[in-house]
Amino acid sequence: MTYRLPLFGPSVEALSPDRAVSLRQRRARSVAAARQRPGRVGGADDCPFDAIARQVAAAFALPPGALTTRGRGPATAAFARQVAMYLAHVEFGASHSAVGRAFGRDRTTAAHGCRVVEERRDDPQVDALLERLARALAPIGGRGAGCGRMTRGGCP
Repeated sequence: MTYRLPLFGPSVEALSPDRAVSLRQRRARSVAAARQRPGRVGGADDCPFDAIARQVAAAFALPPGALTTRGRGPATAAFARQVAMYLAHVEFGASHSAVGRAFGRDRTTAAHGCRVVEERRDDPQVDALLERLARALAPIGGRGAGCGRMTRGGCP
């Protein structure tokens, strides 16, 4: 079986053993470096992802690192991460790509998280939690609960 490296690179079997290991190591280093990026990434300098993650983690009684772990984690952590992604996108206007990078996920995962949270806003408890978090994030640059961006009806 031939394993192809991302972006249509040469097959590992076609390379000498030393070269194949070198490519694997470089790819692993670049992935590790991407996971250690600071909270502000990719043209979203006005979105403090680290502050959003701290606020949301506190609201869900989770350690702040639980929102950026590599795996899914427990259902509570997964939903908390989706809430943080939703707030970063809706309250701060960050793109799904920037949100995904900040939380160590893909842009499609960030978009899915927005949809999940938007669907759960029909629950009064979830809606109240989102409004409370939006008000808490308003002083650091969020639009706040009263601006009309946090209304039901989908991600902007």
